[in-house]
Amino acid sequence: MGRFILTETTYPADLRTPWHAHLGAAICSVLTGSYVERFGRRQIECDPSTVLFLPIAAEHADHISPEGATCFIIELEQGWLAEVGLDRLSGPHTGVQGGNRAMWLIEHALREFRSPDATTPLALEGLVLTLAAEFARVDEPRVERRCPPWLRRTRDSLDSNFLTKVTLSGLAADAGVHAVYLAAAFRATFGASVGEYVRARRIEAARLALRDSARSINEIGLSSGFSSQSHFTRVFRRATGMTPFIYRRMHA
Repeated sequence: MGRFILTETTYPADLRTPWHAHLGAAICSVLTGSYVERFGRRQIECDPSTVLFLPIAAEHADHISPEGATCFIIELEQGWLAEVGLDRLSGPHTGVQGGNRAMWLIEHALREFRSPDATTPLALEGLVLTLAAEFARVDEPRVERRCPPWLRRTRDSLDSNFLTKVTLSGLAADAGVHAVYLAAAFRATFGASVGEYVRARRIEAARLALRDSARSINEIGLSSGFSSQSHFTRVFRRATGMTPFIYRRMHA
């Protein structure tokens, strides 16, 4: 479609691709299943919570999981990033993962792709451009270098305990720093407040759970840390642009 190509591709179980590179950059989101993406000595576990950016000519190899995988892929035409002022994405952004906003944009692009109308080309152009801009803001290696060990431990603790009630004072006590300093350092390093980070992790968990049709939406909301189904619906719609019911229907 114009300067980019969108595909929804299903890969067989246990597929291993040889080392290869693409002529253009690509953005990949896992819809079902999972796979491991390898870049030299680095590897990334990719599942339905992952949105991955692959720059031009980045050599990589894939190992699809035993259950297979289905991916939504946006291939960007060579030279397009430079034309729209995002040429910094042609640099060493190998395997950069996007956050909750990148997932939100992917969901909307997928909905346009699956149900096109007369305005779909224009809508997709805007979504893909915004998605690329999101990745241009991310510089994962630099974030890791400037992140002190205590702050990395705080983030890891949130990743493990985001479904439980956490407090800024408790996190600060565990880290051995003042709560105000922790709050400022966390936002400066990870681009979100502690509360926003926890909320994004809960939405991410709910996205995965909604793919299991055997579980009720109310149960998923409560088990994902939301106080009620209405609270879950309100926060989920604000984060994704759709209700949990519509999201489930899209991924049935």
